[in-house]
Amino acid sequence: MKYWPLIWSALWRKPFRTVLALLSISVAFTLFGLLHGVATALDGIIDRIAADRMRVQGLGGPGIALPISYANQIGQIAGVTTVTATVLLRGYYQDPKNTLAAVAYSNATPLLSSKIMQISGAEADAFARTKSGAVVHRALANRFGWKLGNRIPFRSGVMKKDRNTLWEFEVVGLYDTQDPFWVDQLWFRYDYLDDSRVAANGTAQAFLITTSDPQHNAAVADAIDERFANSSAPTATQSDREWAQAGMEQAIDFNVLVKAIVGSSLFTLLLVTGNTMMESVRQRIPELAVLKTVGYSNQSILVLVISESGLIYLIGAGTGLLLSTTLFPLIAPHAGSERIGMPLPVIAQGAAIALATALVSAAAPALLAHRLSIVEALRRP
Repeated sequence: MKYWPLIWSALWRKPFRTVLALLSISVAFTLFGLLHGVATALDGIIDRIAADRMRVQGLGGPGIALPISYANQIGQIAGVTTVTATVLLRGYYQDPKNTLAAVAYSNATPLLSSKIMQISGAEADAFARTKSGAVVHRALANRFGWKLGNRIPFRSGVMKKDRNTLWEFEVVGLYDTQDPFWVDQLWFRYDYLDDSRVAANGTAQAFLITTSDPQHNAAVADAIDERFANSSAPTATQSDREWAQAGMEQAIDFNVLVKAIVGSSLFTLLLVTGNTMMESVRQRIPELAVLKTVGYSNQSILVLVISESGLIYLIGAGTGLLLSTTLFPLIAPHAGSERIGMPLPVIAQGAAIALATALVSAAAPALLAHRLSIVEALRRP
């Protein structure tokens, strides 16, 4: 603590320069926290997707219809434990602003898997018994005030045989889940859809499968695609984690973008603060010589300069990381209704980077002060 007055007075010798340095550091670490936080949160969401779940869809994309008969053939492939045909209906509830994802499933197997979601056995049985029944994510039900037994009018672009596009579902169950793939969904039965729709009967948009061992996913995917390679509707199979990751990469390689922006900003910051510290030491050379004259060792002077840089980064990086943590919920990715906070590893990495950058930026000026000759320094004007 005996060095504190010296460090503090040196820091505010040039207030304008210090304020600019603090603002630069704060902005850089705010940017780091926000961008790196989003990238880390997205990776965390993907990691929650069940590793043993895969998706079979048309080779040309999800818009390609696949025969429902593929389900039996996929189920015969070694390593496949369950197969569920799915069709996604996009539409709205009451008002076009209330958009919904209603997904038809050919069986209730995913409902009964505790690894995916939590639902009571009675509600799962009710779904299996009720042809127009639906199970709804609890957050979605809370959003619209739905209760068990309610009938939900759902307007979709898919026409029914009665020439109407209004579908009705009865809420027979509510489910909870930590898997982002299943949030904010309304499930209904595939047979209800297929018996009622005008076109595309006997087809599915995709098949969700589970495997006995995620380590064999690649072999299972190859076996499925090889089976249908010469058919009229070839398939493309991948894990849901890969599918989600590919969806993000189609929009932008976010991780590369984050590393490029954060890396360039931190490198620029290193140059700026390094130059600032060097200039500060040069301007104080006579003062440092006096300190050595009155008994301060070379090591003490070295510690003073490094501590000055460390204090600037402590204040600036701390402010930046605190600000990014405060702003993060405004831009954070969502896993349904869950509010994702700033990942703690991002704060830890930011603190480590701040420490490393402080040491690097202080290295040259600290060595200059350490090697300073008292006689030569006192000769300077």
